[in-house]
Amino acid sequence: MRPLAIRSGKESCPVRVISCAPIGPVYPLLHMRILYISNEYPPETGFGGIGTYTRNAAAGMASLGHDVHVICRSDSGEGRRYVDGAVTVHRAGAGTYPLPEGRLWYPVRSACRALLPETLIRLAWAKQAYATLRALHKVGERFDIIEFPECGAEGYYVAKYARALAVVRLHTPWKTVAALDAIRQRPLDGVLMSCTERATARAARAVTSPTLSLASLVRKQWGISDIAVYPNPIPVSEYALSVGNEWIYIGRVERRKGVHILLSAYANLCKSIDPPRLRIVGRPFGPWEDGREYGDYIDGLMRKSQISRKVEWIRGTDHDSVKDLLRRSSVAILPSLWENFSYSCLEAMASGCAVVASRCGGFEEIIRDGENGVLFPAGNIEALTQALYRLYKQEDIRRRIGCTARAYVTRYCDTPVVSRQIEACYMHLLGGNPNG
Repeated sequence: MRPLAIRSGKESCPVRVISCAPIGPVYPLLHMRILYISNEYPPETGFGGIGTYTRNAAAGMASLGHDVHVICRSDSGEGRRYVDGAVTVHRAGAGTYPLPEGRLWYPVRSACRALLPETLIRLAWAKQAYATLRALHKVGERFDIIEFPECGAEGYYVAKYARALAVVRLHTPWKTVAALDAIRQRPLDGVLMSCTERATARAARAVTSPTLSLASLVRKQWGISDIAVYPNPIPVSEYALSVGNEWIYIGRVERRKGVHILLSAYANLCKSIDPPRLRIVGRPFGPWEDGREYGDYIDGLMRKSQISRKVEWIRGTDHDSVKDLLRRSSVAILPSLWENFSYSCLEAMASGCAVVASRCGGFEEIIRDGENGVLFPAGNIEALTQALYRLYKQEDIRRRIGCTARAYVTRYCDTPVVSRQIEACYMHLLGGNPNG
């Protein structure tokens, strides 16, 4: 892996390679005050990839003795403060974007709501997060590092906050998500959202990514050349080893996750063998190519393929239940058309499941084909069918792959390991002198 760099104002400072390997801190352990901003934060606002990363990263940094806070959205709309383990959480309502008031401004308000609905929703939260930060500032709270995701430009109003170093964590830009999910959005809405995300990332002092593939994508789209790479953390010890024999998919049920590819391959298998029961765990999202809701298309596909009796679709559940479902599974199938650094993959590997994933994005950086997982060409139904058939027939290989997968994430992605890498990155930005 070639060396990367961290953005530092208008100049770039070389930094030691930050990669999927355990490293120690590059500076003495000093106390930092760290703030994470994330719309998603479990359990109230879900266990999506961004929320899971934020919680794991925050808990990991707090375990190293740093003072960690999180600003996240409140479903109730009411602001409140509480402690989650050693992390101080500030919940805030999403709010609405403040458009000009008065009768004369009615045409402007109507045009904005018609042409920019998604952007207004995203910026409303970004503005509320900034207001919450300013309120903390007024009562004497100061932070050395403020990190937020690029998707949705959640840190748009805080990227130039004078008394902190803003860090953008890449997950997947909205433009890429919308294209892969065939989401029909207003042209101006999509353009403005992408420009806002780009401007936020370029204004930040540092950009980090969990994979080289995502870093490369962002370099091409946004012209940001200096991106530090380290994996997303996962607390491996919280996942019990698999003792079951079922097959499972975990994640949002959407077009870019390739659930239709999985069901087609599974239907092919059912024509010749009696494979283990397949469990789909995730909420539907987005449209299908013909304009139907993707969830409706999946329902229809299961009926048409006559596999409904063999497939159980759980449309959302709590995280403890997900861990139990993984414990009861032997194979996890993740047929995405594009993936950044899938927590579904990490969780399945931590549980000792044999992961079958498409050869795209971050999967190729996590999985060594035939060693700690199985890769197949993205979108290739026949190749996925054959991969699943081989695992069905070869139980010894399936179990070996699962054990190797658990060892891999323990070594490279366990929260204590990655937390040291995050700490090294932050300390590099601070020059080894937090609160300075």
